[in-house]
Amino acid sequence: MDVVPERPEVVKAGLLSIADTDIVTFGELPGLAGRPGSITALLDAARLPGLPARIKASGAAALSLFDGSKAAQKLRDVAPYLVSLNGELSQLQALLGGPDDLTAKPRVLHGILLLSSLGLNPLRRHFRRFLHAEAEGRPCLFRFWDPPAAIAYFDAIARAEDRWHWFSPREGGLIDAILVPDGVPDRLRAYRAGPIPAGPARPIRPFRLGTDELAALKATRSQVGEDQLVAQMNAAFPQLVTQIGAEDFDRIVRKTALRCAGFGISQHAHLFRIAAWDLHARGRFEDVDPGHELARILAADLNEVEKMRGLAARIATLAPANSQLPID
Repeated sequence: MDVVPERPEVVKAGLLSIADTDIVTFGELPGLAGRPGSITALLDAARLPGLPARIKASGAAALSLFDGSKAAQKLRDVAPYLVSLNGELSQLQALLGGPDDLTAKPRVLHGILLLSSLGLNPLRRHFRRFLHAEAEGRPCLFRFWDPPAAIAYFDAIARAEDRWHWFSPREGGLIDAILVPDGVPDRLRAYRAGPIPAGPARPIRPFRLGTDELAALKATRSQVGEDQLVAQMNAAFPQLVTQIGAEDFDRIVRKTALRCAGFGISQHAHLFRIAAWDLHARGRFEDVDPGHELARILAADLNEVEKMRGLAARIATLAPANSQLPID
């Protein structure tokens, strides 16, 4: 069984001189990079198209968090990459596709930043241990470098006694801080370990996501999904935004997402379609059916695909007499 090496108690003043969670701006990053240690970016190629090519062009040292198998090579364009910035923070904006000046409005940071004197190989070895997690008895890929997921998770474990495992690699060294974009422009949330306990070596158990952490992650995923749905609906139906009003438009779409969850409908394409029906009906689309067949199909014990097929078929019969519900 792997164990954590015995180490003396450490209460880190840290490079940031901040509380266990605090706020750092992009403008402060150059000053942090000038202190002992360095900043390493963990960037998401799945959200940053062309990232591997930009890393190569920059000459920055980088490692994929995925392993070196042939299967991983096929995923190179969607893998998370550790990129050493070596104090040259202008590289970060170049990798994100933005201007070199970090004091300018930064591009969206799809990833997190790590403040540590550790090199790429130790960081990769350490964070790969959190790549595969057990959740509700099943294995899963934990995308902890995705900012909404990172904030939900680290906020959920803020009072957990064992959160220091994230900051204290088995082989030694420290992660002084994990910096996560918090959704406010030009702002990062900084997470630190707090006290690292002294005492005998501790066994390393399989990494599991607890009940509270899972609940926080699911809530965040739902919120992000709603925000994406609202943005897509706004882009698809600008005339309806004008007709209904932005506030009511937003309210209808978010209410649709909540209603769909109660009917077992979760696929994004299906949410988009039902939201379109609700918007055209200026409320619950099933209420325009004089025979109440749409409401019956929604509540029926059917799988999601069968339910959507039944709804579309019923709407096709109603559409010639009811222009409120578009067939497509």
